Amino acid sequence: MELERLQLLVPMVSVDFIAYASNTTADSVNSMLAGSPLNPQVTLVINELKALIDTQFPNGDTETDGVYNVNEHLRMLNLSSLLGSQYQGNSIGNALRVMAGGTLPLSSGSTTLEQEIGKLARDIYPILLLPRDDGSHFLDFMNISSMIIPSVMRNSYEPFFDAVEADDVLNGLYVAQGQNRHFKNFNYWLNTGSGTGQQLISLPSELIIPAYYKVQIEGKLTPEDFISQVIENLQLFRRMANNETVEVPAYVAINGVSLPENVELQLPWGTLRNPTSTELNLLSQRSQMINSVLVIPFKLKMKKSSNNSMSSPYPFPQDRARENVDEAAMLTFATIMISLGKEIRTDNVGTIILPNFGHSPSTSWMFEKPGAANHTLSSADRTKITRISGKLETYKKHLSIALRRNLMAINRLDTLDGFIDSIIAMESLFGSERETTFTVSSAMAKFLKSDAEQKLELKKEIGKLYNERSKIIHGASFPAPQTIEVKRQRVIDLNIEVLRKLLYRRNDLIDCASNERSTKILLT
Repeated sequence: MELERLQLLVPMVSVDFIAYASNTTADSVNSMLAGSPLNPQVTLVINELKALIDTQFPNGDTETDGVYNVNEHLRMLNLSSLLGSQYQGNSIGNALRVMAGGTLPLSSGSTTLEQEIGKLARDIYPILLLPRDDGSHFLDFMNISSMIIPSVMRNSYEPFFDAVEADDVLNGLYVAQGQNRHFKNFNYWLNTGSGTGQQLISLPSELIIPAYYKVQIEGKLTPEDFISQVIENLQLFRRMANNETVEVPAYVAINGVSLPENVELQLPWGTLRNPTSTELNLLSQRSQMINSVLVIPFKLKMKKSSNNSMSSPYPFPQDRARENVDEAAMLTFATIMISLGKEIRTDNVGTIILPNFGHSPSTSWMFEKPGAANHTLSSADRTKITRISGKLETYKKHLSIALRRNLMAINRLDTLDGFIDSIIAMESLFGSERETTFTVSSAMAKFLKSDAEQKLELKKEIGKLYNERSKIIHGASFPAPQTIEVKRQRVIDLNIEVLRKLLYRRNDLIDCASNERSTKILLT
C-alpha cells in the first residue's frame, strides 16, 4: 500500500522533493521505487502527504488518470493549521523534513537583513523541487513566479521587512503608499534596458527568482547554494541601490560551434562552453539552434527614476554595457571565422543576463537568424582560436568594421545585403577617399599575391566585384540570388585571407588607417 502511494505521489511532487522532505537521498527513493523496503522517514512523508491531500481535497477530485495533480495547491498550504503550530512559517517540504527527523539548511548571513532573506530562501527551496503540472521539470519565469509569490505572501515575514526598514541604504528607496508598509514602492531602470516599479513586498521574490535561474544554470540547485545565491543577490541589489556598479554574468547563446563534453575554451572576453538544459529552456524559442554559450562579465547598474516615475526616458543613453556584450560575441565569432574559415558559420541567437532583478531574466532572442550546421571544435581548432583571440583583443579597435561587416556578410539572409556588407568589409581594409576601386583592388591583390600575373588577375577580379556592388546600390543591376551568392562567398573568402595574413604575419599594418595601409602596401 505504501509503495503504491509512493508511486502515485512521485509524478506529483518528484523524487527530489520526497528525498528532501524525508531527509534521505534521491538514490534511496529510486531504490525504494524499484522494490527496496521503504525506510521510516519516507513512509512518514508519503502518509502525511496522503492525509494532507485527503483533508484538503475531500471530494476526491485530485486525481487525473490515477495520478495526483495538485502540486500548485501544495505550494501555498500553510501547515500550521494542519500539522500544528510548531511548524508555523515552514513550507510543506521543510515541515515534513522536520517531522521526519531532519534539520533545516542553515540560513547564514553576516547581517540581520541577510539572515532574514536566507530564512525566506530556505522556506522556498523545497517548493522549487516540485515539477510543473505539464510534466516539465524546468520552471519558466511565469511558473516560478506563481510558485514563489504565493509562498512569500503565505507568511508575513515581518522580520525581513523590519530589517529592510532598518537598513540605511534600502530604507531610503521606498516611498510610502498609504498605511500598509508592504506597498511602499520605488521605480528604477537597469542598464540591461529594463525598468520596473517595485513594492517592498515584492523585493523577496525579485531576489529569489533570478537566484533560482542562476543556480540552475550552474548546476548547483542544493539548498546551501540556493540560499547563498539569494543572499548574494541581496548584496548586489543593495550595492546598486548605493549607486555602485556590480559585475554579473551575461550568457550569450550561439550556434554553429560546440565543444567536446566537459571542455571549455577560455577567451579574452569570457568562457565558451556547451549549454546547460536551463539555458536551452530559457531560450526555448530558439533552443534547437543553440550549440554553445559564451559567458561574459556584464557591468550592471541601476538608476532610480526621478520623482519615482517610470515616464522618464531610458537613463543610460551613453552606456555601452549591452554593446560590450555584443562586441565580445562578435570578437568570438570573428576569431572562429578567421581561424577555421567562413564555412564555419556562427551567430548570436540570444542573451541572458543574471540577475536582472524582477520576475524574469533579461533575455533577448534573435528570431531571424539562419541556422548553421554544428561543428565540434577539435583540440587543433581550439589552439588556433586561442592564438587568434589574443591578437584580436590587441587589435580589435583597428579591425572592428572589417570583422563586423564580414560576419554580417556571412549571416545575412538576403544575398544582396550580404554581398554589399562583404565589399564594405573589404573597403574598410584598403579603402581611400579617392580612386577607391583602384586602391582597394591594387592593394588587396599585391597583399595577397606575389606572382605578377596573379596580382593582375586578382586586381581585375576585385575591380569587377567592386563595380558590381556600385551598380546594385545605385539601382542599375539586379543580379539573380544564385549569381550574387557566389560573389558574396568569394569576397568573404578574400577578406578572411587578408585578416589571417594581417594577424599572423603583418601586425605592422594593422594599426594603420585603411588608406595608409593600402599606400604602404603599394609603395613597398
